[in-house]
Amino acid sequence: EEAFMSAFLNRLGFVKASNRAYVTGLNDLRSQSALSTLNSWKKAGMKLDRGIEYGSIKSGKYGLGDLSDLNQMVNWASGRGTLPSAIAEQGALLNTFFFAPKLIFSRLEFPTTVLPMVTKSALVRREAWRTLLSALGAGAGILTMAQLSGSAKIELDPRSADFGKLRTRETRLDIWTGYSQYMRFLAQFTTAQRKTVGGRIHALNRRDVLDRFLQTKFSPAAGLVHDLVYGETFLGEDLPPKSVKGAFGQLYQRMMPLAIQDLIDAVSQDGILGAIPGSAGFLGVGVTTYTDEARRERDKAARGQYGMNWDEVGRQYGRATQLSLEQSTPAILEAEKEQEQRFATGSPTAMQQWQR
Repeated sequence: EEAFMSAFLNRLGFVKASNRAYVTGLNDLRSQSALSTLNSWKKAGMKLDRGIEYGSIKSGKYGLGDLSDLNQMVNWASGRGTLPSAIAEQGALLNTFFFAPKLIFSRLEFPTTVLPMVTKSALVRREAWRTLLSALGAGAGILTMAQLSGSAKIELDPRSADFGKLRTRETRLDIWTGYSQYMRFLAQFTTAQRKTVGGRIHALNRRDVLDRFLQTKFSPAAGLVHDLVYGETFLGEDLPPKSVKGAFGQLYQRMMPLAIQDLIDAVSQDGILGAIPGSAGFLGVGVTTYTDEARRERDKAARGQYGMNWDEVGRQYGRATQLSLEQSTPAILEAEKEQEQRFATGSPTAMQQWQR
């Protein structure tokens, strides 16, 4: 609900109505979540005692402090974070430069609700643990089933842009609602390394890792200004575009709803079957599809020299032979360089998040 803080846009009837419906939906989600927890407490025989601040299961009572901590946990879990007191009054200014600051803070704050210094209520801390473990368990279960069934490949190295995603053909699905971005950033910043799509480990400059991560959090307007100043987009494309085709490409990327872009990319790359994973973007799942030119060049070089595809060369001759062929083929190296530039962090830009 932070994304449309615009007096001009709200003058448009359909925008105002859509925004109101979205905010109402989120308010209902939060109230129902809190009421669900309260009902579970009541079923356990607990009663509200306004004379105490915090209760416990043992006492059979809960107080106003428990309710306050519960509201905070529900807000943080649903994307409405609490801005630090030093910048709390600058919300409108922060929205000018960053995409949904309260959402950003909520992703950092929610995992801390299990800590006694953050959440004083033992009852709410228990609910926070249950919520966190349920989310992790559900996500891990989905990834495990996909891997075991052979329907998708899973990358477990947090230094990779594909970390924690379901990869089916050339489409990646991110079910972690943005949390995997922070894990990947911490891994890359700590180790000063990243793992490429091809499986190689590259050294990184920590400042570049931080700069690119912050760039993904810019608001659409701030991101556009940044791109114009540096002369290129987050994906390394020229800005302003140097051709008519490039100009139309920028209009398409910045104006077309992202879920539709995801679906078109998936179908164009994987055929009509690509529409199945590609349509997940309409449900809020992160979808990324791109043409793996590096893989095409590897297969082309492998067939030219060994008469078999890249994977068959690896199985028959080993990884060392693949690396030797890779290093001696300029087309492969060029394709990998372009691919790594486009997907260095694996994080969507603020513009893409805003479109979704």
